[in-house]
Amino acid sequence: NDAKILQTAAVCNTTCEDSLDDMVVEKTISTKQLEVEFELPDGSVRVIRFTRRPLGLDFNRHMPITMKHVRPGSHADNLGVEQGWRIRSLHGYAVTQLAFQDVYRALRESSEHLQ
Repeated sequence: NDAKILQTAAVCNTTCEDSLDDMVVEKTISTKQLEVEFELPDGSVRVIRFTRRPLGLDFNRHMPITMKHVRPGSHADNLGVEQGWRIRSLHGYAVTQLAFQDVYRALRESSEHLQ
């Protein structure tokens, strides 16, 4: 899994910044879910599949994107997302080496296609 992330990051250095949001939106539309891979504070990894909005996430505005607060009773809360989790990938596309604005745009635009 780490090898896939590193490989994706290497490819994304030249191609993903312009098209990450398109790739993530396309995958969200085709699967009817937004798949987010989080790194937890203990170093473990958890994949969460969001199927509706609002997500209920409040996160910092810089990389790495880290959850500051999860709204009680929200979709994210019901799926078990917790404060301190960091986003590693969206639909398998590594985002840790990308600019915050690119990742945020992909999150925002893809979540608009959820129920």
